[in-house]
Amino acid sequence: MPSTLSWCRGALVALFLCALAHPAAGQVPEGIQGSAVVADRGAAARPEGLARALADALQRLTPDPERIAELDLAPLLADEMVLQRYSYEQVSRPTASGIPSIRLLLHGWFDAVALRGFLVRAGLPVWRGGGVRAVLWLVLDDEAGRRLLDTARDPLAAELLARLAARGVQAAGPLGDLEDLRLVDAVAGDGLAEALAAAGGRYPGGPVVLAWIRPDAEGAAVDWHVASDAGVERFASGGPGAAIALADGAPRLVGVLAGSHAVRAAQVLAAAREVERGPGDYLVWIEGLERAGAWAAASALLSAQSMVAGLVPEVAAAERARVRLTLTAPLGDLLSLLAADGRLQAVDGPAADADLRLRWQD
Repeated sequence: MPSTLSWCRGALVALFLCALAHPAAGQVPEGIQGSAVVADRGAAARPEGLARALADALQRLTPDPERIAELDLAPLLADEMVLQRYSYEQVSRPTASGIPSIRLLLHGWFDAVALRGFLVRAGLPVWRGGGVRAVLWLVLDDEAGRRLLDTARDPLAAELLARLAARGVQAAGPLGDLEDLRLVDAVAGDGLAEALAAAGGRYPGGPVVLAWIRPDAEGAAVDWHVASDAGVERFASGGPGAAIALADGAPRLVGVLAGSHAVRAAQVLAAAREVERGPGDYLVWIEGLERAGAWAAASALLSAQSMVAGLVPEVAAAERARVRLTLTAPLGDLLSLLAADGRLQAVDGPAADADLRLRWQD
């Protein structure tokens, strides 16, 4: 007669199988938005507009958007599952002449898994999780003194945030409370490193970026400080005005963030070399399943990858499960796509009774 422990494990595996067969109701696929200016809403202008909107969406997923122009997007455009939906928006903007500029935008929403996979296979770096969410301090020194700019309202901040968003970096300002103002006070002092570390502790969800804007002989200079788990990286930019000085530093900021937040397939393939056997079956421990719904989300993510031909739960133990994955492509290809998604990450160290370990985090 089976033991109670064996029966419980069997029941849990059965529940996992049921969850895999019946995804959560109302689950909407993740979409990446891209936009393009079109002449009209007619069917003749739509294909070209959607092609440019697709290129715009791809640029938001990689820190090297300039390389998108080198890629053949025809396979993505031909796949009917890539485009999720589209809509039009008429935008009016003021001009120097006083006559508003009216443009018609075509917005397209594209399947994120397909787009990330396309970039990974093309060899481009991809933002882990689809982008970076940074906390941005914009500190301005001028004749009015030193102050923290409001990223939600200040025109300087709005222009910089738009530039960063087009490169996959979503930035938002801090709370602006007394603790944050201590970082502003420390900008020109010896306690800046400690203040940046304290700020990182208060905002653990993303890197902390401090841009100190001040006048100089050329017009304006910006001292950049990017704090992450690896330490603080500093660089400078400049220009005849504050807006140009910030724009001058934006590409360098994207490059710095890419060093710790972008996935490169070559690095993942090198890390997987010890367990790589090519297409076939792999035993994988999936850990971090404490939250309700984590198993359903993790198994759905794995099943969505084109090279996963089978996913069979075998053992359930505490807050993890061991599954048998049947792959039609090398393991490294799957791990590259998972690393780009960011929710299932490979864990270093031995994997008892399995080939590798993956940890779910969201």
